[in-house]
Amino acid sequence: MSTFAQQASRTHTRSSFPHAQLLSFILFVVIDSAAILFSSAAVVLLRYALGGQFTLASYLNLAFLTLLFLLVYALLGLYPGIGLHPVTELRKLSHGTTLSFLLVATATFFIRDAEAYSRAVVAGSWGACLLGVPVARMALRRLLANTSWWGEKVVILGSYQSALLLHDALINHRFLGFKPAGFFLLPSAAHHAPLDDPRVLGGIDSAEAASALNIRCALIALPERSASEIAHLTRRYASGFHRVIVISDLFNLASLEVTTVDLGGYLGVQFRHRLLSHTPRMVKRTIDVIASAAGLVLLAPFFLLAAFLVRVSTPGPAFYPHPRIGYGGRRFLAWKFRTMYQDADRILQRCLEQHPELLSEWEREHKLRDDPRTTPIGRFLRVTSLDELPQLWNVLKGEMSLIGPRPIVDSEIEKYGRQYELYKRVRPGMSGLWQVSGRNNTTYAERVRLDEYYVRNWSVWLDLHIIARTVGVVLSREGAY
Repeated sequence: MSTFAQQASRTHTRSSFPHAQLLSFILFVVIDSAAILFSSAAVVLLRYALGGQFTLASYLNLAFLTLLFLLVYALLGLYPGIGLHPVTELRKLSHGTTLSFLLVATATFFIRDAEAYSRAVVAGSWGACLLGVPVARMALRRLLANTSWWGEKVVILGSYQSALLLHDALINHRFLGFKPAGFFLLPSAAHHAPLDDPRVLGGIDSAEAASALNIRCALIALPERSASEIAHLTRRYASGFHRVIVISDLFNLASLEVTTVDLGGYLGVQFRHRLLSHTPRMVKRTIDVIASAAGLVLLAPFFLLAAFLVRVSTPGPAFYPHPRIGYGGRRFLAWKFRTMYQDADRILQRCLEQHPELLSEWEREHKLRDDPRTTPIGRFLRVTSLDELPQLWNVLKGEMSLIGPRPIVDSEIEKYGRQYELYKRVRPGMSGLWQVSGRNNTTYAERVRLDEYYVRNWSVWLDLHIIARTVGVVLSREGAY
């Protein structure tokens, strides 16, 4: 295995830092500015078209206030945008946008010019920016994630297995912007690495060569080591890096919105059990009630049409109630449009007898990709996820939530194992992390892991992030069958 210094001397390659940071800063500033101006302008033009008594020039003169938003965003750490989780980004953007509008409203009040501006425009622009800026950023991240020229190169120091897991995680979460350049391994871990793995750049004693080549971020992946050992290795081998991120061994705790606390020189990690907080839970329930009630009213014509098509296409009822396990382990009936033939059990049994190769798929996932039980109209409803819209009634009743773990049946409890206790702590959802993370293309074990992650990291911001991603997943039909 060759060292990183030897490779660098042959190829003369350099990291894109600080150019990567500057480029990311510029891109996010531009997209934020465009989103703020476009969202506000759309509201102003709409209000003007509806008979607003003001001149467009008076609002055009306020375009310079975009700089105030950018300054607030910068103070909240939203630039350069690399390494920022979308949920954290959404929370900070919401706080920053709200603070900026409050500052603008306060300024216009003190200069006694508030009457020149429509309150409806200010309120509408605030709401439009709350939606428009995060959506614009999300689109930009999706565009940049698969490019080779965006992001910050990082190196991973530690054991081979830990480095490999972290490397794969960064590849699967490209939107963070961390681009792993390779591994520097401990001597005790080097013999576990394949000799031909190009990601192995050398021993940990040569890690300083990376900082000399302007790779300024190191990830310490040694969760199995004690804190004192990690501190020693960090001082000895990572002192030349501008930024060092230590991967914690606290795998089974919350990882979003975690803060550090200095306790008289001792490092503490603080996280909150938001499931025990009354206000966030009340906000979540309020959103569920308002959204489900509005959805049931607005979608009533579609419900009638879909129910009619289901009834006339095949014999049987339009709706199908399925027993599921909900909050606290209580059983309830989850409603769906009927997508299967009435004798679905018999059809499945005959299919598995005729095609035994499908038995393992059924036992593993409790579903088949080409399910013979599905009716023609039912297949369309499933692929478009429209079959689950009747669960808005379950949400309104308090049996389900808009966002949460996928509701399970009794036979799935065993597969959840110890995580079943976590599952029971929240209401199951119409959508969730599993549905927006590949859905049926993921394994069952991954589904359980995603449910565990959701419960441990639950917040209203995480729910809003999943709702936004749900729209894209439904439109793309990713993993639906």
